Amino acid sequence: MKEAMKVGKTIKSGFNKLYAFLSAAGLFIAALWMISAWLGFDIEGAIDKKFRPENTYIQSVKGGSLYQYSEESIGKVLDTVFVDTDWSYYETEGRHIVEFVGMHYSAEGNNEAKIYFDVKEGGTFEVFSIVVDGREFFDFEYRPFMNIVFTEYQSIGI
Repeated sequence: MKEAMKVGKTIKSGFNKLYAFLSAAGLFIAALWMISAWLGFDIEGAIDKKFRPENTYIQSVKGGSLYQYSEESIGKVLDTVFVDTDWSYYETEGRHIVEFVGMHYSAEGNNEAKIYFDVKEGGTFEVFSIVVDGREFFDFEYRPFMNIVFTEYQSIGI
């Protein structure tokens, strides 16, 4: 019986030490997080960038703008003009590609548009490809297409 009590006390002591260690570690992490936030360091962004790089690339496109349309973010424009939108990221041949897919409903018909952005170092990007209803546009068609999209956005008046 004394041996069982001795083992029980040892286990209880071990749990108490583990609890104390985890509590101290938790307090340390919370304090570090608060100090970093106070200093202006974005811990969540750094963690996101490390473990989910796709979000960094998608956000750089959605929050950015095309040079000829610098007033509004491309994300706001595309998410307004198109419905059922989806943003995704993939890497191919060393290129970081953000893909936008959205439906455009109008009296003339319904169209699925896919716009591919090539994201460069520093978060800059350019339109890499545009496909509407399975037809891939030529390079010289990118600007007129985006002009139509931005004109429609402006006519919506948001």
